[in-house]
Amino acid sequence: MFKKKKSIHTIARDLGVSATTISFIINGKAKENRISSELIKKVEDHLGHINYKPDIIAQSLRTGKSNLIGMLMEDISDAFFSSIARGVEMGLENSGYKLLFISTKNKTADASLILDLLKEHKVDAFIIAPSPGLEQEISELIESGKPVVLYDRYFKTLNTCNIMIDNRGGAYMGTMELFNNDYKEVAFVTLRSDQVQMADRLLGYKDALAQIGQSKTILLEIPYNLDIHQTSLQIRNFFKKNKTVEAVLFATNYLAIAGLQALKDLGWVVGSDIGIVGFDDNAHFSLFSPSVTAVAQPVGEISRAIVQNIREALTAERICEPRTIVLPAQLIRRESSVKPLV
Repeated sequence: MFKKKKSIHTIARDLGVSATTISFIINGKAKENRISSELIKKVEDHLGHINYKPDIIAQSLRTGKSNLIGMLMEDISDAFFSSIARGVEMGLENSGYKLLFISTKNKTADASLILDLLKEHKVDAFIIAPSPGLEQEISELIESGKPVVLYDRYFKTLNTCNIMIDNRGGAYMGTMELFNNDYKEVAFVTLRSDQVQMADRLLGYKDALAQIGQSKTILLEIPYNLDIHQTSLQIRNFFKKNKTVEAVLFATNYLAIAGLQALKDLGWVVGSDIGIVGFDDNAHFSLFSPSVTAVAQPVGEISRAIVQNIREALTAERICEPRTIVLPAQLIRRESSVKPLV
């Protein structure tokens, strides 16, 4: 049978104390209101015995705080985003705040709806990998005084706190790795996107072409919302039409995985038939044969920078300081970018 949750007034009557005293103890304000340690223990023991859970929404209406931080990401199942989420969660341990993780699938309408729901629940701060077209919603959050940190991508038209990596430098480094290992015509497989991180990776690829004097841009831009089989098919058809391509930089790790499947279907041997670098390392890349060279994002540093900026703003009860922190990418050299010895 459903058991009705006890109110603080019922608990106060059971213990013979005031509801105000119970409220102070539940909300962590017992010491500042000079409530004795003995009474705190008595109330906390009773709360544990009846398995009392505070009404977060009601609590937030009273205090103006929920002790919740909303974290929006493109896809929680993606290794990069899940690693960032775990790092931020660990960084906020013992802070008194809890994270709400939500995937947007990079869809503007979904992201906007999620932000509305989080605002209704009085979320105290926001960590966002923004979908395209979310400028107005983010502006409104900042204008309302909420701390907001953007990561992985941002809007150049907004004055926000952004945690980024050097996408342009990372793509340049990955492309030059292939050229330096004697691959000639290097292609770039990316997403059809105007978002800043993808635009910068394209610029990095073009920087490398200019550096070695290759005038021919060999580019495949894939629509975002295709599944892995559709993506693999597009990549396979691209290679069929561009048979002179000797190497490829994939702009994301899931594009690299789809690309490996396409190359397997074509019967091409990675390393000897074609060189590969993937942007954003994947835990499985070292297990492939041959293992896959990758441009790795500094996940730990990204997480720490997010936590530092959010905690500073929450402690000072202000918005996050507008600035863009750019962290360096790292090339992890493995077998796929090196031609085997004949």
